[in-house]
Amino acid sequence: MSPENQKPKFCFNCGEKIKDDYIYCPYCGKYCKIPDSNKYIVKKEINSEYDMNYQILSCLKEIQCNTGRKLLSQILQGSKSQVITNTKTYENKYYGILGSYYSDKIISFIDNLIQQGFIESYKSDRRFGRPLVRLTSKGEQFLID
Repeated sequence: MSPENQKPKFCFNCGEKIKDDYIYCPYCGKYCKIPDSNKYIVKKEINSEYDMNYQILSCLKEIQCNTGRKLLSQILQGSKSQVITNTKTYENKYYGILGSYYSDKIISFIDNLIQQGFIESYKSDRRFGRPLVRLTSKGEQFLID
């Protein structure tokens, strides 16, 4: 793949854009690979609220298990939680795409999508008592348009 066609690489810890061959981030000094993996976090640069919404909705559409706001944000961040490992949601093509964003920021965008009617919050997860989320028909239409 030529350098022009490569997606930028971002530090897993601080989110700064770094060169693909860096193993340690020159900004924060942290190791730049996802733990226990040879994959780098590679993300599309998010330049607008539209792009952010598109990434969140696309990820939610791909998830094959019940998910809440927190799990959705962890998948988008590239977290290595036990739930993500058990459900294999790390195989989602949007896993880690928002690796440079804090969970609170992602959850704020998810909440906005709920308020706008693109995502609905429905029955509570029996184990944790948190509501689950899923795409609405409006959210599906957003991805088509």
